[in-house]
Amino acid sequence: TSMIPAVLKMYDEVNVKHEPLTLIQPEFERPMPPLQPAVFQPKMMDMSPPSLEQFDLDEEFAEPSTRLAQLTNRCSDSDDGDLEFYVQEAGAIIGLGGQQDDIDAKVVLHELFQKIVGLQISGAASMSENENPMNNIEINRM
Repeated sequence: TSMIPAVLKMYDEVNVKHEPLTLIQPEFERPMPPLQPAVFQPKMMDMSPPSLEQFDLDEEFAEPSTRLAQLTNRCSDSDDGDLEFYVQEAGAIIGLGGQQDDIDAKVVLHELFQKIVGLQISGAASMSENENPMNNIEINRM
């Protein structure tokens, strides 16, 4: 309390008005802004792609004749690259061309013709002279 007169003199020396301090009223509750409904639906995240490769089980376990028919329907154009793909895939379906992943179409056709000739030779050898249909053909000689 002994410093009060010195503080009052300082107000006069600094040219500041001597006023009592006012109390600022505190605000304990702040109202929230009014809610506004969303105009657009929120965008949901798309599902991630499956971690495993998906493939058709019917195609994998189908009979070879069914798989050949599906391959024929897929490769109906007359493109040479398509024809080579057709021969390679058909060879893989019926088991020609070995166990290679990249079978050449010429190798498949070569093996196919070898099997056909082998079947014709074995079929002709197993038939007797009388059963051979070539013997029943009459040749008109002049």
